[in-house]
Amino acid sequence: MNKLHKITQKSNSGALTVRNEDETIDVMIKFDGCVHFNQFWNGDNANTENSENCDYIHICKVDEMIELLQEIKLKAKEYFKNEYWK
Repeated sequence: MNKLHKITQKSNSGALTVRNEDETIDVMIKFDGCVHFNQFWNGDNANTENSENCDYIHICKVDEMIELLQEIKLKAKEYFKNEYWK
């Protein structure tokens, strides 16, 4: 997994933008606890203009989303029992 690094800090908006090394993950972290999460695929990245190869999610309850994703992973591990869900 690529490490995240700080790209910009917007003092006026109270937001911080971070990306991974290959810029396929682009996240704006807002002062109010919300996160705009973009994940690019099929060779696109955060520098690709008007990418159609991007999934976006707006998250305001980050801890609850992490718990939900961990629960989803646990269910997948129990059901599939294969090398993809370790």
